Amino acid sequence: MKFMKNNKNFIALIIVLVLLAVSYKVYKVIDFNNNKIDKEVVNIILKNNEIKNGISNRTKNFNKNNDDIYINLILTSDDYDNLVHTKLANKSKIDILEYNGKTLIEKDFIQPLDNLNIDLSNVDDNSEFLYNDEIIGVKYGSAMPKLMYNNSILEDSGVSSDFIPENLDDLIWMLEKVKSHEPNIIPLNLSLSSIHDLFSLLGTAATSETSTYPTFWNYKSGKYDYSGLDIVLEKFRYMYENQLINLDFDSKTMEDLFNEFNDEKSAVMVTNYYQKNSVKKRLSDIDVRFSNIPFASEKSGSLYYHTYPRILVLANNTSDEELSQEEEEEKNRHDLAVKEVFEWLISEETTSYLVENDNNFASFGDNYMNNDLYDGLNDNTNYKHSLKDPTEILVGNSKIVKDNIFSIIRGEIDINSGISKLESEMNSYILNNERNKDVDLDKYKE
Repeated sequence: MKFMKNNKNFIALIIVLVLLAVSYKVYKVIDFNNNKIDKEVVNIILKNNEIKNGISNRTKNFNKNNDDIYINLILTSDDYDNLVHTKLANKSKIDILEYNGKTLIEKDFIQPLDNLNIDLSNVDDNSEFLYNDEIIGVKYGSAMPKLMYNNSILEDSGVSSDFIPENLDDLIWMLEKVKSHEPNIIPLNLSLSSIHDLFSLLGTAATSETSTYPTFWNYKSGKYDYSGLDIVLEKFRYMYENQLINLDFDSKTMEDLFNEFNDEKSAVMVTNYYQKNSVKKRLSDIDVRFSNIPFASEKSGSLYYHTYPRILVLANNTSDEELSQEEEEEKNRHDLAVKEVFEWLISEETTSYLVENDNNFASFGDNYMNNDLYDGLNDNTNYKHSLKDPTEILVGNSKIVKDNIFSIIRGEIDINSGISKLESEMNSYILNNERNKDVDLDKYKE
């Protein structure tokens, strides 16, 4: 009692805050329910990642100005895969979602975009996501791998601020300059624990040597081809042996890389467009610049977007049961609403807004420049999507790729025999996996 008497104001404040929180929650429920009564509700569920602020703002604006449709946007950072699969299996309401693997196809959880006659005229740079001949999604957010440099360390090491490595020999020259001048600094700090980071760096570098995407899919022969890695792995083995890269490249995380770059314990690291906010917020006191990933040699290679884009797909809400006329009309009305929302998501207006606010990079949106030092992350000149890449459709085995490549870099196995072993194991795994029998690999050739 004495405590309550002495803290009346504090207790009153707590009660007011609780009431306000409850009132706001009630208001949101009432607002949503009111819109459900008057409008067709389209449910979108996305991963709670870099696009969250921009897409939330655009959705609020849409709901405010559209008299017929209400978007129920769900952003979740919890177990997205289990949540989506559970909802779809139980016929819970999802209309638009992010692709998260082959299970969506195998369980018939998603449908081709043509089923709703989605207008893709605004998507003109191979951003379509293919399942054999069918377009089942749109690559909505794409990451461009870049090298990020600490200008101060490089200039102190005798590397000009306008020097850009065009090939791996140029990069080695730069790293050796750093090693010679600053022996306690990691010249190139790497994290290859994620297969997609391996694709971004080693896979992109190898595109100058053969007709492969960064995933090593050969779009001419229609199989995984690692022959272009011979020069790449020769150079990275040299970097490893001479400590131009960190020895724990196979286990270090991106969080480690950012922390060590911020502490100026490293001179160069790989980053991506989707990490732009992290770069701006965490490295604001460091003078940085960016460049594309250098190719293996002086041959002309191809710059591709990261092979792990966010892909928008349509949930398959069709029913095997015969519908009454009223139910058929209701379904048609809902399908038209979903079509409108999907086309709104990929519209130039929406994608440009997301790009301008650094929330997303839809490659078919405008290439937005702020005229600041971070524009190097935005620059998509000469970048393109890998149209005929089945990697996200196939059930693969990243362990085969990583184990073999890491062993080669460490000098544990011969480069040529290691590449031959990798190619044999990976293609055998793909062809003999029953879950891949539905994929016609001949359709994934340019």
